[in-house]
Amino acid sequence: MSVKDKTQVVGFLGPEGTFSELAARAYFDNSTTEAPEYSSWRSIKEVFLAVSQQHCDVGVVPVENSSEGAVTETQDCLDDSDLRIVGEIILPISQNLLVSKEHADTPISKIVSHKQSLAQCRGWLKEHYPHVQLEECESNAVAAEIASTHKGVAVIASSQVVEPYGLMIKSEDIQDFLHNSTRFLLLSKYELPSLSHGQSDFKTSLVLRAENSPGALYGILGPFALLGFDLTRLESRPSKTVAWEYIFFIDFLGDYQALEDSGLFSQLEAVTSGLKCLGSYVTLFDGRSN
Repeated sequence: MSVKDKTQVVGFLGPEGTFSELAARAYFDNSTTEAPEYSSWRSIKEVFLAVSQQHCDVGVVPVENSSEGAVTETQDCLDDSDLRIVGEIILPISQNLLVSKEHADTPISKIVSHKQSLAQCRGWLKEHYPHVQLEECESNAVAAEIASTHKGVAVIASSQVVEPYGLMIKSEDIQDFLHNSTRFLLLSKYELPSLSHGQSDFKTSLVLRAENSPGALYGILGPFALLGFDLTRLESRPSKTVAWEYIFFIDFLGDYQALEDSGLFSQLEAVTSGLKCLGSYVTLFDGRSN
């Protein structure tokens, strides 16, 4: 049985109306089992803690945007946590400029949103509101709460927050790139489901540590090329424990069993100072299988 079949409570980066909630519902709405309960949390770290402490069966958090790159808080939590990645969904992201219906005619003096949303609309904002103050918030939904009660404050968010917060769309689809999408991870304490060897629709994620020495990265990548694993992502991040030491996040096509059977682990262990498998999982696209 997969996590998707047995989930009871799904936590997401909230509050209600965030893209993380949209991703969670898009993923689980396709489930043939009873719809889960949803629970919102104020930060990515809180989602990780909620799942670790078993307040939720699964947590849904953003990990990467197609135009702005990695969500570093999620990466740091993945490195520190013992949770597994059990699924992934890629969701198209449409950003909108929203204002309070009650104060719709008030000139905009401030625009609030999550830093990722502000970055995804950087060019549009520079063109249309070059002198307006920009302010980062914990999430787009928190920003929507602020915009709903303050004159002259607009928010960048999804259309999902329009009704709950009494907003209206002033400008739609303002993201700089039409292909704007975000990857969301599903996290759980559950053991990975039993995977069939060689199923190419599975992706596996690793986090590795390497000493700062000549050829270290070459030594890590070599086994993947030698054994024929197709890398889909490689990213470095400061280790936070040793100055100028880096950890590497690697995604590649293939499942956990194929990885073990191939001997990849043993080859990587010989050239790294730390190795952790974050999980093997299937990617969905807006609720649909690849």
